[in-house]
Amino acid sequence: MLRLKSAWRGATTHIKMSAQEFMQHLAALVPRPRLHLIRFHGVLAPNAARRAAIVPGLHGRILACPRTNTTGTTRRRA
Repeated sequence: MLRLKSAWRGATTHIKMSAQEFMQHLAALVPRPRLHLIRFHGVLAPNAARRAAIVPGLHGRILACPRTNTTGTTRRRA
């Protein structure tokens, strides 16, 4: 028997489930291994055009990447 913190619609205050059902619900909340828990979007995204203006320490630097040349454009594979 699981007591809810606040009542659901319809005045449900408790949920009855077996131990196995409870473990299945609990396991669904655990993230997969090696999965990044923080995802950035917008100007904080890794490939954002204005990221260097927002994130400290990246002003004027181009990080080395094996698939890009010094101008930051992508090289084509031969």
